[in-house]
Amino acid sequence: MVLTVSGDTSSFGVPCETKDKNHVDVAFLDAYATKQWETILHFLVGTEMPEEPGTGVLQLLKQAGLMEGDPKYPDDRPALIIVIPGVCA
Repeated sequence: MVLTVSGDTSSFGVPCETKDKNHVDVAFLDAYATKQWETILHFLVGTEMPEEPGTGVLQLLKQAGLMEGDPKYPDDRPALIIVIPGVCA
């Protein structure tokens, strides 16, 4: 009865009548995705940015072979350098 909505409306609670204060639309998602993508691209080319990509993105860049740890920095610092095939660092 709950799955077919033929029972009491309190089975799943009462439907919400107020607008979502954190409404997400296509324009918001597009702006957010563009900002995130630009952050990654600027990081890859070494442009100064107010923020770096998150640790998950940095790990993805390393695991994809696009960047590697910079040997000039200790392991506890997340310094990465871009990998250019056929060129030694």
